[in-house]
Amino acid sequence: MKTLIISLLYPLPENTGGRMRTMNFARFFKAHGEVDILYLDPESKKINDSNIFTKEHSIYPRYQNLKNHGGKTNEWKNETKERIKRLIENRPYIVAEWSLDSCKKFKSLVENEKYDVILCRYISNSFPLFKLSEEYKKRTVIDFDDFYSEEYLRKEAATISNLYRKFKKYIQNKFVMGYQKKCLKFGAALFCSPIDLENISAYRQKENIFIIPNTYPENNKFDSSYNDGYRNLGTFLFIGTLDYGPNRVGIKWFIENIFRQVLIENPDSKLLIVGRNPPEEISQICEKIPQIELHSNVPDVCPFYEKCGVVVVPIFEGGGTRIKILEAAMAMRPVLSTPFGAYGLNLTDGDNIMIFKDREGFMQKYIKLSDKDAYLSIVYNMKKTVESKYSPESFNNAMKIVIKNMIGRNGN
Repeated sequence: MKTLIISLLYPLPENTGGRMRTMNFARFFKAHGEVDILYLDPESKKINDSNIFTKEHSIYPRYQNLKNHGGKTNEWKNETKERIKRLIENRPYIVAEWSLDSCKKFKSLVENEKYDVILCRYISNSFPLFKLSEEYKKRTVIDFDDFYSEEYLRKEAATISNLYRKFKKYIQNKFVMGYQKKCLKFGAALFCSPIDLENISAYRQKENIFIIPNTYPENNKFDSSYNDGYRNLGTFLFIGTLDYGPNRVGIKWFIENIFRQVLIENPDSKLLIVGRNPPEEISQICEKIPQIELHSNVPDVCPFYEKCGVVVVPIFEGGGTRIKILEAAMAMRPVLSTPFGAYGLNLTDGDNIMIFKDREGFMQKYIKLSDKDAYLSIVYNMKKTVESKYSPESFNNAMKIVIKNMIGRNGN
């Protein structure tokens, strides 16, 4: 079997949740044949010694620089043309623009290499797939990962007060839902959780829709030194891509509404924020509070688990499931999460995770962890649950069902 994986980022090193999931797919397909990677951000490649991919391709979807096509005047014209194109193609803002030349390069690559399976990470990268023949569309797998539910889009629109912007958002949201329905027509559609699958199944029968759970990072080997997190109970860890909206909003809320209160009661507390591409507003907030350490674009997150006693997941929106929670479980660190942060994971508050909704709830759960027996009970229960339900074996077994189903329907 010959497979092409399409990803915005080159997936190595595995230092973000998105890259980890991409590499889980890569390892699965590697066990069944050749795997090629097509990454769309040429600057994201930092490692050159991968033994996973047979061939590596990079296609930049947009024009390299709009100014090269005529300066500021033409830049404005190109942007206007792009908006008109989006309307005609029913292509929402979440889907990346692909130039005509880039689409041709992609189609040529697929046809020349004669791939048996094409797996696209995220619907945002999926637009050129619609240019393929029906034969290749049947071989295509879309990994939705971050699914846009109607409820999430309604809540997002509800925060807008300007009537014109509200109407514009309403139209865009209609495009988003319509585009997601179109993406269900490929060979298979993958989701991280039963909740996402139920949200989408109302639009289409389930014969080509599957749950592929996230798994704990296979490459992170936490040794015995990680077992004593209790001694670092005053150090909190947040991990997440910081230019991703839900992560940015969540950590800002946590700092302002919870961590400042924690510092009043425990001045020696620390907050470690580890993530890719922190925006200026996050950097400025961290600079103002000495007890916060911001670590951006780190090659390995494991050392930060060793330094912390508790992992926090203050997330209120988004999709998919949080790999950081699974990773924390393997590092033997308890997780304090909002209900949405633990969305899609089969976990139980008070048994293997601590769920909070506000500052008072957070402090109550955090105080419970000050009892060492309670602390150890949470971490051991969490690790046991994750090892049984979110292992690489669980991921691989689920993917075998997807491929078997596709082959059966395509008659190959």
